Amino acid sequence: MRLAYDLLVFLVVTAQASRSWNLTAALELPPCVPACAQRILPEYNCTLLDETTSLPTDCYCASAGPLADKLSKCVLEECPTLAEALEGLKFQALGCDYPRDRNRGPVLLATAVSLFTITTLFLIARFLSRWPRLSGAGLSWDDGIVLACYIPVVGITLVAIRLVGYGSGKDSWMLPVENVMAVAKWFWAVLPIYLAAVFFTKLSLVVLYLRIWPSEPGCRSRFRIICWTIAAALVATALACIFSIIFACHPIRNSWRYADEAMGTCTQRVDAGIAYGALNATFDFIVIVLPIPRLLQLNVSTRQKIGICSCFLVGLIATVCSLIRLTRLDGLYTGRNITWDYVDAGLWSLIEVYCSMICCCMPSMAGLIQRCWRSGPWTTNDSRQMPSFEMMSANEKERDSGLFAPGYRDIIPSPTKLFRKKTSSKSTLGDKTAPNVCEKEVGFVTYMPTAQLPPEK
Repeated sequence: MRLAYDLLVFLVVTAQASRSWNLTAALELPPCVPACAQRILPEYNCTLLDETTSLPTDCYCASAGPLADKLSKCVLEECPTLAEALEGLKFQALGCDYPRDRNRGPVLLATAVSLFTITTLFLIARFLSRWPRLSGAGLSWDDGIVLACYIPVVGITLVAIRLVGYGSGKDSWMLPVENVMAVAKWFWAVLPIYLAAVFFTKLSLVVLYLRIWPSEPGCRSRFRIICWTIAAALVATALACIFSIIFACHPIRNSWRYADEAMGTCTQRVDAGIAYGALNATFDFIVIVLPIPRLLQLNVSTRQKIGICSCFLVGLIATVCSLIRLTRLDGLYTGRNITWDYVDAGLWSLIEVYCSMICCCMPSMAGLIQRCWRSGPWTTNDSRQMPSFEMMSANEKERDSGLFAPGYRDIIPSPTKLFRKKTSSKSTLGDKTAPNVCEKEVGFVTYMPTAQLPPEK
């Protein structure tokens, strides 16, 4: 009885303190709101009003914590429509004097537009580096996968701009119900696109490794087997995660929870999101460090090894973004203020996607950077003879017989041989028996000439 009286007084005080709400509106608050307050507040020994000041209590007005989470969850679940739930949350926000003009939308918009522009420039530079007319190696499957990954990146950028237009970055109770519904739907719709982008950018790197270290006739490379295994795992994991996101709820419309009077069941989507993030970060680390042991075996100076490895290790930036994103999922548990709480997770998801695209373009751009550097007026004759980072084209590979003459344009990364590792098998050469060479490619060449292989009959 005391709680009901407090609730009535609180509604009157709230109505008088707010210019946008009158007493009639306060008294017409949906029944689900006071019902939740009557049931939840006594569990935490909390009342609506302070007996001395007749103002809302600190425990009731806390914007975070077990009480706030449970109260908002009750309102969102018990109220039959989102409109009624938002009315209750808005009354609490106005009565407790929550901030009303917060807006992180401009930050989200600026991040999406700026990083998308940078990503596009890196993608263009990658394809220019591979263009045969610019002494590039030509296009291959890794370039096709990157180009395919650019499509979901464009989609994510457009969705981010659309979300800002609907009010993402503001408080839910300050927006029309239709806008909150739209934010919830678009946020759910972009999740499969995000997963496709981050997983398949890693796939493009694995395919690049397969291009750098190609197979040899009659020779099995353990490294290539590992690459193919990781590629299959990436595809399988991506498809599994995407399908689990799409069908996380039954019916599917419950995935954004806010479909009016929706009934059904959902999995623990936030816990699933943490699992997706952990898998993503794990694959990031595996794919990035996979070529490092081979790169460290290069017959080049330490400075050159550091430079080459740095082109690949820059992908750790995306891993860091993925780990930071995992720490920003707290706001997804309650759905209390989705247009505000979802911004952190969405912002770091954007940064991770763009960084993934940029990082997977870095190794392939090395040749273009070296060509531009060596052709500049600041470059001396000696520095022009330093090993470059260009990938050898197929015609150049066929034209070169495996013996690198002084002054020949070095190519890094390249499918050309640097190391030759012999196997125990034998092959016949005329009347003599010669060892059959199983060529284990490292893919990075220097001016050091390699031995000619004996011709095979």
